[in-house]
Amino acid sequence: MNAINLRDHEVRALLGKGRVLLIRPVKLTEFRECTNVPGSDWYFRSKHYGIWSDVSTARLIEKYSPFGAPGSDWWGRETWTRKRDDNGMLVYTPDGNEDQSCVWYSASNPNVMACDEDGGYKFNKDGSEASPWISSVIMPRWASRLSGVVGNTRVMRVQDVDEFDAIEAGMYCDNLADLKTLDHPRKEVFKIFWNDTYPMPYEDSPWVWLTEIERKA
Repeated sequence: MNAINLRDHEVRALLGKGRVLLIRPVKLTEFRECTNVPGSDWYFRSKHYGIWSDVSTARLIEKYSPFGAPGSDWWGRETWTRKRDDNGMLVYTPDGNEDQSCVWYSASNPNVMACDEDGGYKFNKDGSEASPWISSVIMPRWASRLSGVVGNTRVMRVQDVDEFDAIEAGMYCDNLADLKTLDHPRKEVFKIFWNDTYPMPYEDSPWVWLTEIERKA
């Protein structure tokens, strides 16, 4: 079962609609379309030996997709933190174990404040509020509240992501009134998100994976 790191807007889409479209950069070296090898759709250089590899789309998704092949099971990691009681002590279940009831999730509880071991709020040296959040990368399996099945995967240039794709990816513009007058406001939000998140500029239109995932009830 693959662990997938999810962003808050993706978590909210999964909780709301039961599905989301994940969009991530293709990180294969010198990745490009293949037009001169029968039966192959893509080629790229091997990470370790620098040898050119050419593969069909089906083989590319099966072997190299970061989310696994269609039909694969996944569980989700998201930004989280442990709950503490009024005395600053970590919360456990009545039988002394840990489960989702012991966790706050950033996507659902964005206003949680960091607490110290004495039950008071925690601040940084400059007086600003300390962040309570722990990276999704180190979320343990017991704390995860999301799991499901991988659906279809496509490969395209990031600039070819359209308005419908951006909506399915969980992009929203409720707080960006100046974008609501555009013909494709969600795509514009996605463009801003991409440039804020990844080092490869949207304007260069790098290759991306678009993978549908569904949540199990």
